[in-house]
Amino acid sequence: MLELILNPPINGADQVKVRDAYPLGRGGEAIIYAAELGGKVYAAKIFHDVLNVDIRKIQAMLNNPPSQMSQQVAGATFPMYSWPLGILYDKKSRPVGFLMPLIDLKQSFTLDYYYDQGLIGKLNSVNEYALSYRVEIAMHLSEMVADLHEHQHYFIDMKPQNIRVFKTTHAVTLIDCDGFSVFDPASNQRFPATMYSSDYIAPEVLKQNAPATKLGEEQDLYALATIIFQLFNWGIHPFQGIVKPGLGDFDTNDEKAKALLYPHGLIPHPQIKPRAQSVHACFDDVTRQMFDQAFIGVASARPKARQWANHLRNLYESRQLAKCPTFPNDIKHMRWAGKDCPQCYLDKSIKATTTAKFKPIATPKPVSRPVVYSPPPPPPTSAAKKGNWGWLGTLVVIAIVGLIKFAMDSDSSPSTSIYTAPTKYYTRIWLNPNTTQFGLYSSTISYEHADTMARKACGAGCVLNTNPVPDVRCLSFAQSRNGPGKSIVGSATDMSSAKQVALNKCNQDFGDCYTPTNGNYCAD
Repeated sequence: MLELILNPPINGADQVKVRDAYPLGRGGEAIIYAAELGGKVYAAKIFHDVLNVDIRKIQAMLNNPPSQMSQQVAGATFPMYSWPLGILYDKKSRPVGFLMPLIDLKQSFTLDYYYDQGLIGKLNSVNEYALSYRVEIAMHLSEMVADLHEHQHYFIDMKPQNIRVFKTTHAVTLIDCDGFSVFDPASNQRFPATMYSSDYIAPEVLKQNAPATKLGEEQDLYALATIIFQLFNWGIHPFQGIVKPGLGDFDTNDEKAKALLYPHGLIPHPQIKPRAQSVHACFDDVTRQMFDQAFIGVASARPKARQWANHLRNLYESRQLAKCPTFPNDIKHMRWAGKDCPQCYLDKSIKATTTAKFKPIATPKPVSRPVVYSPPPPPPTSAAKKGNWGWLGTLVVIAIVGLIKFAMDSDSSPSTSIYTAPTKYYTRIWLNPNTTQFGLYSSTISYEHADTMARKACGAGCVLNTNPVPDVRCLSFAQSRNGPGKSIVGSATDMSSAKQVALNKCNQDFGDCYTPTNGNYCAD
C-alpha cells in the first residue's frame, strides 16, 4: 500500500493507506483508489503529475464546502458530493492528491438510468419506473445545486454522467466536483471550470461561443432544467423536435437551442413540433410554466435551483401525484393530479407511430440498425505496409459495413426495434496501428458509452481514431425522426454526395430524415 499524510486530519487521524494496486477509476489527470483512514474506507484521487499539483483550488473547496455533505436515508449515510476532505502529501511533503468520500458504484447508477427506457430495465425493479421517484430525484438534485449556488460554486459540466443515484433510496451524489467553478471566500478568488458538454449548453453560450471558464449560475440553471425535463419526459431533450420543412438544417439539440426552437411550450412554436412520444402535455401547469421560463425566457429570469427544489418538494409532499384511473395498480401509470396518464399517452403514441411493441424492461439495443443503400468501395489493389496508417481508410469502411451487415443478418426487420429515447446516436472507432484489429460502436446513450464499448471491442494496443482516413470513399448516416432502426447509410466519392444519397433514400423509405453530425466518415 501507498502511505500518505492527510491535512487536515479527520477525527485526529492523518495516516492514509492507499490501495494503489487496485485502481477504482482512471482519468486523464488522475487515478482514484480506495484508501483507509481511522478504520474507515475513503477514496483517494492521486494526480499523474505529482510534481506540478496546484492545490489552490482544492484548498478553496476545503475552505468553502456545501452546507450539507451527506444525507441519512433509511438508516444509511450517503455522500452528496465527491468533495475533497483533505489534501494528501507524500513522505517528501509534496501534495499528490486529495481524499474524498467513497461512492459505491455497484449500488449507484448514472442519472440517465432513471429516464432512458433502455437502461431503466437494468435496475431490475418495476418500482423504479414510478413518477414519484423521478420527482424525488429531481428534488434532491435541485436542492444540492441550490446549496452549491448559495456558496457561489457552479457545476458548469452538469450532465447525467456526473450525477449518480442510489437505487431504492434515490439518494443523489454529484461527482467530479473538482471540475466545478469554485469560489474561495478567504482569498476572494474564483477557480473556473474548464469543461461543458453538448446538449447541456445554454443557448446564449452557444450563440457567443463562450468558453466554460466564463460561465456561472445561468449555465447551471439551463442544464438543471434540461435534466429535470428529461427525467419527466423519458429522456426527450427540451429542444428535440421536428423542424418545419425548408427552415434549414438543425440536426442537433444544441442547434435548435441556439435558435430557440422549443417545441414543448404552453404556446406551440410555429416552426417546430414535438415528437409524438413526448408526454410534456401531461406535466402539471406550474412545471410547464417553469420550463417555458427556463428555455425561452431571458437567461437572467430562469428559475433558480432553490425555486425548483421548493416546487418539486411541494409536488412530492402535497399529494399532487395520482393513480391512473385505467391502471390504478400499475406503478408505471402514475400521473400528475388532474392530468392525463403519461404512460397511457406514451403507449397510444407508440402504437400510432410504429408497429413495434414497446418493451421498456427489455435489454437495450444501442447499436443502430441501418440499411445499406450504396455498396462499399472496392479494396485497394496494393497491400498496406505494417505500421502504415494508410490502411485505416479501408478498415473503417470494412468495420462500418461489417457492422451494418451483422445488424441486417441479426435483425432484418428494423420496424421491430424497441423504442429507446432519445434516438440520437454517438459513434466511436478504435483501431490498432500495428494489426487489423478494430472496434466500432454506435450508442444511443453517450459518447463515453460508445468510447468504452469500442475500446473494449478493439482490445489491447488500440487507439482512438481521430484523424481523417485517406484513400476511402465517404459514408454518411441518415436517421429518421419517425422511430428507431430507421436509418440509411449512403456512400459516394465526396461527403456532400454521400449525405444526399443517404437522405434521399431515407426520406423515400421512412420520411423526416436528417444526418447526425457524428454519422459521417470521409477522407480529406
